Amino acid sequence: MSLLSNPINEHVQPWVQKFSAKVQPIQRGASLSSKLLNRVPNKLQRRLLEPALNHALQLLVDEGELDFLADKTCGIAVKNTNQLWVLSLVDGQLKLLDQTHTDVTVSATVPAFLKLISKQADPDALFFQRELSIEGNVELGLHVKNMLDALDEDDLPEFWQTTLSHLRKLLILES
Repeated sequence: MSLLSNPINEHVQPWVQKFSAKVQPIQRGASLSSKLLNRVPNKLQRRLLEPALNHALQLLVDEGELDFLADKTCGIAVKNTNQLWVLSLVDGQLKLLDQTHTDVTVSATVPAFLKLISKQADPDALFFQRELSIEGNVELGLHVKNMLDALDEDDLPEFWQTTLSHLRKLLILES
């Protein structure tokens, strides 16, 4: 069976890559999801996102890597939408706050966030390409940028490692 799958793969993969690069289903799907999520009440968004964030980043929280967020607020804003999540570290847990004031705000388009999360681009490259912006408290912004840059996939639970691996493969098809 593996003998048949290689020739088929050689013929199908270029077509899939060409189609994906043109249509960009992952980036379009993520953009649409972001717009739909923007219509979900903030209280429900917090109920869904807080456990996911805490599960994904628990090791970093436990090791004190996110202590710089204690008593500070970091906004995550999706450009071209009205989506803003305000994040803080409260009692050893990441919390999404119901406010719009932030000490620092990281803004990017959905494709830029996908590149950042999947490690297809580092924060500096996205910043200099004007796909990522950081506004507000400069020192806190540097902590956030350095944390994003130093984020090691091996520090994430297996579920998130697998998810990021699949995301990276799909995004490669789109490029």
